[in-house]
Amino acid sequence: AHREREAALAAERDRLARVLDRMVEGVLVVGADGRVARTNPALERLLPLAAGPGATPGEATGRHEVQLAAARAAAGETVEGERLAAGGRTLLLTAAPAAGGAVLVFHDVTELQHALEVRRDFVANASHELKTPVAAILAAAETLAGGALEDRAAAARFTATIERHARRLARLVEELLALSRLEAGAAPERRPVAAAAVVAEVCALMEAPFREAGLTLRCEVAEGLPPWRGDRRSLETILTNLLDNARAYTPEGGEVAVRLEAADGGLRLRVRDTGIGIAPEHQGRIFERFYRVDPARSRAAGGTGLGLALVKHLAESLGGRVAVESAVGAGSTFTVELPGGPEAAP
Repeated sequence: AHREREAALAAERDRLARVLDRMVEGVLVVGADGRVARTNPALERLLPLAAGPGATPGEATGRHEVQLAAARAAAGETVEGERLAAGGRTLLLTAAPAAGGAVLVFHDVTELQHALEVRRDFVANASHELKTPVAAILAAAETLAGGALEDRAAAARFTATIERHARRLARLVEELLALSRLEAGAAPERRPVAAAAVVAEVCALMEAPFREAGLTLRCEVAEGLPPWRGDRRSLETILTNLLDNARAYTPEGGEVAVRLEAADGGLRLRVRDTGIGIAPEHQGRIFERFYRVDPARSRAAGGTGLGLALVKHLAESLGGRVAVESAVGAGSTFTVELPGGPEAAP
């Protein structure tokens, strides 16, 4: 019977050890002597240990707050929600009494923290972007109601202001809805698309605004480019937004070049500009919603702050990707890779 109990206890210890080893949360067990009795692999990934079993929790982790949490738990207190910063990650520490010692569990909440920050920033930025045109529309409407309607020149000026900001609002709402659909997993329907014709049409539509901005727009399509199986509207939006972005950040006298070519059974679309360029610290964030390298310049050009985010999501919804190469003062090149085997156009 004694051997059976020992065997049962050994089996239970093995089972608990396997559970601890497979947990994604880091675990540190403190014995009644106040020393580390056990850790699991997840803890070593989350919080590199300076010492192993036999050390105090503070010595093992190199963290005074871990030592304090273990002492409080060993004294019978449950510790919850202790935040630790470790190697660029955010950990949430929970400690509870256990057999005269304590069990400390470390939860990695980095992604959750980032999601909360993104949500908070999104609400703040969206509110600001909506508030600006609404305020301009209200001011113009109040001026008109206050008597400016009698002055035809002033009335024309203020109604133009209302129309301009109303269009900006409409575009902002349209892009927010498009992003929402894409983030919810909505995928465009793939059909044969004559991509060369799409690029030519978008370039033709953009010639006038580029000319007004004092910029040269050049568009090139590789010879013999076959039709592509994808989504026409997505391709139009991707190119239009990339051109809008290039126009906003390229000084007068500059040039923007578009090239479309076949690549790995799909398409490669490049938009190169001679603009102000993007510093390395911004390049990883320019595809985030409402992120602007130069907010004043972007708003002055009528940008919503959503154009590049929409490019990224549309490219990914088609199984592709977008990348940027840039240097301050040397312009930028955006490259969009869109898979999808060539197929005869209908």
